[in-house]
Amino acid sequence: MNQNEKSHIALDILKRVEGRHPNLWSVADDLQQTLAVGRHLEGSVFSLAEAALLSHKLQRGEGPHYHSALLGALVAWRPTKGIYRFHPDLYESLIETDLEGEIPSDVLLRMPSWAVFIETPASENMPFQLEGFWAYLSRLGTQNELVLVGQWRQDGEHLDIGIDPDWDILLFKLQLGHHPVSDLTEKMYRQGAHDAGRAYEQRPDGVQALQDHVMSAMLSLLLYLCSEQPDILNWEPEQPQFKYLGKKRRWLASKNVREWDVGLRLGAALKSARERSAATDGATSNGTPARPHVRRAHWHSYWIGKRGEQSISLRWLPPIPVNVADAEKLPAVLHPVMSPNAP
Repeated sequence: MNQNEKSHIALDILKRVEGRHPNLWSVADDLQQTLAVGRHLEGSVFSLAEAALLSHKLQRGEGPHYHSALLGALVAWRPTKGIYRFHPDLYESLIETDLEGEIPSDVLLRMPSWAVFIETPASENMPFQLEGFWAYLSRLGTQNELVLVGQWRQDGEHLDIGIDPDWDILLFKLQLGHHPVSDLTEKMYRQGAHDAGRAYEQRPDGVQALQDHVMSAMLSLLLYLCSEQPDILNWEPEQPQFKYLGKKRRWLASKNVREWDVGLRLGAALKSARERSAATDGATSNGTPARPHVRRAHWHSYWIGKRGEQSISLRWLPPIPVNVADAEKLPAVLHPVMSPNAP
């Protein structure tokens, strides 16, 4: 790793893993060349199947174990090293936005790079104590999955019960397609039951609600990055670089970490609108306008284009201040997301 890189949880994990397995990247490149050359679909560079085989080849004997999905995340993330940090007010608005409506899950194929790391600060709306999560695509052959790898917060209470943050990751494997994003959780658990050879059983209400909420929050953050023009200043995601050693292609590690602040303008406007709303007196009962408030954010999707050539447009509608002074200063940032299958 670059000696000038400052510490970050994602980089610390990368350093630990490659310190334990110095041949990690060459083994991963060999797997790509021998098993999957030309078979990855767009946006994917390393599948879960390859990650499982990589784990098998590397993890022998005593010592720390690394989950295969985490290894896959690091292989996909290392060529760009993109870290995304949301403005606190935009972060809170996104993680409490419900994934309602007919939002096709394949809009998540529009990730800005092979893998991203998104920070998840502590929040009442994020009940799992995570430092952040990697998101990457596993698209090999007929497989078409989004993989979310959550990294547990290392100072969290859960570590007192013996959780290893390198192995005990939070893992969501989500089947993408034309079905709605809101169906991803249920499909994941049904698929898990099928793969385990057991009948699917509805999870207890409390457990289901908690898991659904955490996954919904993670997906909303990722969906915002998948939009056409997210509020990120001077945003130019790095392009992966490679070189050939003989006939074998080797993907190169990014020389620098790219840390992006997301939603500085929009987040500041949301904060200002909330503060003005909270500071304004409530309405009287004599017919004066309703008390100033901020209408909840939501996702909105619709089809555009001619019949037979239609594509989906997805927009995140930010919280809208109602009866708030200077409300027009809140930017209406609407980001269409086109279907990857659009012509």
